[in-house]
Amino acid sequence: MLKISVFCAVMALSLSACGGGSSDPNGPSKTQTPAAPTSISQAIAQAETSGQIPTLNRDDTVTGPTTNGVRNDIVAYINSLPDTPVQKKALLQDAAAIQSSLTVDTTNQAALLDVGQKIMKSSHCMFQQYGTTVASQKSGDLEKFTVNTKTRFDAYDKFNTAMSGTTLKSVISGGDCEQ
Repeated sequence: MLKISVFCAVMALSLSACGGGSSDPNGPSKTQTPAAPTSISQAIAQAETSGQIPTLNRDDTVTGPTTNGVRNDIVAYINSLPDTPVQKKALLQDAAAIQSSLTVDTTNQAALLDVGQKIMKSSHCMFQQYGTTVASQKSGDLEKFTVNTKTRFDAYDKFNTAMSGTTLKSVISGGDCEQ
């Protein structure tokens, strides 16, 4: 499922980064549109330059540079949003939960369950702060931004494979948002 989402996101970036021609039938416009990208990396670079997506760390590590369990580039992205301080805390909690899934010991069932509970709590907190539609969209963005390299995708896939078939008990409470 995530593989399809990543593919669709990359294709959407590729298509959205393609520039159109002049709408003036008498000649080209005075502003130049960037050339259509010829590779995925060019499409990503154009999307980052245009501000369509945040500039993200793409080193070969699973975690990248982090502060308080969240990659620094994700923290910068969250801080740049016009959301309220409470909503930004919910975003940071969700980002930390996703990040923890990349480094969990997938042979340790208790650790897997702990990360699963963190993800459920952060999801509930997101729903409390944003409502269903916006929370889903923002959490999906954080997931895509966090799992943005092959190394990170492989770690996330390993976590999801280890969790496959696992049932978690959800205890919804007003205290799901970390302070």
